Amino acid sequence: MSGAIPLKVPVASSVRNLFLSQGALLLLLICSAICSRAETSSPALFAGTVSNKLTGEPVRHAHVMYVRVSTNPADAAEPNGVTTDSEGRFSVLADPGSYRLWVEHPGYAAQPYGAHTSQGAGVTLSLAPGARILDVKIKLTPLGAITGTVLDEDGDPVQGVDVQVLRFSYATGQKTLIPVSGTSSDDRGRYRIYDLPAGRYMVLATPRAIPLLKPVNAAELAPKAQTSLSPLFYPGVLDPASASEISLAEGAEASGVEFRLPRIRTLTVRGRVLMPVEDPSAIDLQVVLVRKDIEIASAAGRMSAMANKAGLFEFNAVPPVSYLLVATARNHGRVLSARMPVEVSPTAILDNLALSLVPAFSIAGRVEVEDGNADSLHATITLASLDHLAPKPSSTANVAADGRFHLPNLTPGPWSVSLDPMPGGFWIKSITYGDSDVTPCQLNIVADPSRPLGIVLASNGARISGSVTGTEGSSEPVVILAPVAEELRGCAAMYRFATARDHGFFEFKDVRPGSYRLFAFQEVEPFAWLDPEVMKPIESLGTTVTVEPGEHISSQLSAIAPEALLPEH
Repeated sequence: MSGAIPLKVPVASSVRNLFLSQGALLLLLICSAICSRAETSSPALFAGTVSNKLTGEPVRHAHVMYVRVSTNPADAAEPNGVTTDSEGRFSVLADPGSYRLWVEHPGYAAQPYGAHTSQGAGVTLSLAPGARILDVKIKLTPLGAITGTVLDEDGDPVQGVDVQVLRFSYATGQKTLIPVSGTSSDDRGRYRIYDLPAGRYMVLATPRAIPLLKPVNAAELAPKAQTSLSPLFYPGVLDPASASEISLAEGAEASGVEFRLPRIRTLTVRGRVLMPVEDPSAIDLQVVLVRKDIEIASAAGRMSAMANKAGLFEFNAVPPVSYLLVATARNHGRVLSARMPVEVSPTAILDNLALSLVPAFSIAGRVEVEDGNADSLHATITLASLDHLAPKPSSTANVAADGRFHLPNLTPGPWSVSLDPMPGGFWIKSITYGDSDVTPCQLNIVADPSRPLGIVLASNGARISGSVTGTEGSSEPVVILAPVAEELRGCAAMYRFATARDHGFFEFKDVRPGSYRLFAFQEVEPFAWLDPEVMKPIESLGTTVTVEPGEHISSQLSAIAPEALLPEH
């Protein structure tokens, strides 16, 4: 046995030390978890300034709004906000996560963080635990105004005239004039319409003395001639197509927009709608008088009449021009309509007009595939009314396995044609209506249900792809594929658009062979590219491409700044 002296440790002491070491380890793990949780939940700070985009001056008392972004709709949070101080500064202490920011202030357009304009989607602000982001800068764009006076033909002020600011919209694919804001002239004939974003506007003055709706007065047997102030578009025309647009720059005020309303001789137009139904009291009847020389979809130049249960209608204070009289009705699910031209002149006698309602009809058709079959189409064909005078604005039908379809509830007038979803690899090569070739842009339906609608698809579409540079890390750019041919530039169905993602990559598949112009926008209002006035200043910034059937080409594009689309000061 060696001379080493054995170490003797009592059993109880060993057990106690073991428990002590395990307790220390457990305490260490608990502390680590608490510290880790504290670190991951440590609040983050973001701060910055809000300033006037045009002057650079700080904007005080601006509302900086922020909301946490979540991929789970169930976790949707309510927006929170803070107010800037006298120097336009703000700071927010928030939980870690991703946030959307925007700023609001009276007299300015609401501005998303990271967007170039108020129309942009902006970018997400990501906050790591304990982060300190102190350089958030948001610039607000001042809103503009339009001011002027309303006078009669003798130069005297007219009080109580409704003045509307309108702008063109292409959201439906058709050029439409929509109201933006409005007011009334005061006792001196003056008006001021404010809080207007930069853009191109039309201004319409409508005297209140002209009734838009008036019930039928059965006691009056003869049409009345009367003298009324005429509604006018600036600078003094009845037709919006002949009116002058007012280009309003950011924060600008267009002053001196003056109207001189002439007194014109107007008439009453009266008649009856003949209703081939057993119970006329159950019919939902509408009658409108639409000026034929106004091709823009708009409430301007359109008068509505209130018809009684017997179908009698009456329009008052009708200016002497050419009109289209349209009656539409629904009766227990049935759709009926009638149209007739009406010439209103100072000598016309228009007290006994008669419109006979006729039922809507269906047309049959077929989708064919060139060098193939339509067994796997699974598509829906849609006809949409272009003049908004049809009893039902659209007619849809599913395409059967053999390509056949039946479109219900159609009435005479202009319609557009679309197929959705377009089968992968296909494009519309031709459309025929009866014996005539038509385009998806406009199909003039006539009261002849025997005329079939034919659509031919081809499977050799082209592909156009590429990338966009110059986005400066902001929201994703939008790429537009616009037809070159002048006769197609007004057809929304001939345009394509795509969002450039993944480092600016974009792609258009199944492109109809032909020549196109490619435009890449940092930010753009939806469908603004259909407006020729918007595209005119930037036409030279587009890239021309021509594709043959089945061809694939690639193109490098530079993003167009939003300022290029704005009216100049």
